[in-house]
Amino acid sequence: MPRVPFKSGSSRKRQLSPVAGPKAAKSCRLQLQDQEAAREAHSRELLFNQYADAGGCIIKAAGVEALCRDLGLDPADIRLLLLAWLCSAGEMCTFTRDEFLRGCHRLPAACISRLRTGLDDKLAYMRCRSQQRDKPDCGDVNADSCSRETEFRDLYRWTFEFGLEPGQRTLPIAMAVDLWQLVFEARPTGPPAILPAWLSWLRSGGHGVRAVTRDTWRMFLAFADACVAAGGDLSAYDQSEAWPSLIDDFVEAEIRRLGQQPLEADDACGG
Repeated sequence: MPRVPFKSGSSRKRQLSPVAGPKAAKSCRLQLQDQEAAREAHSRELLFNQYADAGGCIIKAAGVEALCRDLGLDPADIRLLLLAWLCSAGEMCTFTRDEFLRGCHRLPAACISRLRTGLDDKLAYMRCRSQQRDKPDCGDVNADSCSRETEFRDLYRWTFEFGLEPGQRTLPIAMAVDLWQLVFEARPTGPPAILPAWLSWLRSGGHGVRAVTRDTWRMFLAFADACVAAGGDLSAYDQSEAWPSLIDDFVEAEIRRLGQQPLEADDACGG
């Protein structure tokens, strides 16, 4: 009897299937990916538990301080603000389990060394500048720069809400000054030239204002951009454009300090 290459027809059918190999390989890859994702998720849980309070549900101030030490970062470092932003944290010096795991997933990071590296990389990415960063059309060459600026604006808006005490709607001047000084460290174009004068004036207390409103916080970014566009010349400032009164008062004080001549109302209207 002649020998046959296969012991059974069913075995031969499996051997000759043109798709069995690729399907099995794909299934194996997906299984390995699922296993790796599960290991990463478990590692993130362990990292959270390392800093959580005794109840294991939240990282409080003491845990945040320990996290800063292990990261080798000062609590006032911009990277900590970036971490809180990526976590969508609702309060300062606090991370819930869901918040912390969300931030670690976004970086991604599953251990303290990768968390530090991820924060370094995120800051480096946001600070990276393009020679064409000021173009408004965001063409192909400038798309990445515009993406960074969009991320910064999201960070900037969120920072005000993050700094609020529970139940409050305004930021104390001292807190606003600290957050303004910090958040602009992550802007692709760098801190605006007008920022030091603005913060110095706020610290002086001569304005008589004790808190910063959400509108003033948001409009300062537009004001800073307008100052850049005007080459820092505040004499072109137009109060008829309905800026917040705190910005009006600052411009008036700064023009006096610099000895500039304010733009007359008729000139501002083109008369």
